[in-house]
Amino acid sequence: MTINTDFLLRCIGTLEAAHDCGEHFAEATLKLLTDFIADARELAEVIAEPVGG
Repeated sequence: MTINTDFLLRCIGTLEAAHDCGEHFAEATLKLLTDFIADARELAEVIAEPVGG
């Protein structure tokens, strides 16, 4: 059985790129999450207010 090292190196590069992309996505999501939670809480308060109040 022969191992295609070029193919393996490309696969490893792809996995590293996917990891980097996922890491950046997670960091960006965490930054947005704080504002999202604050907005959701404010919306919940507005929804809980009596109509016309």
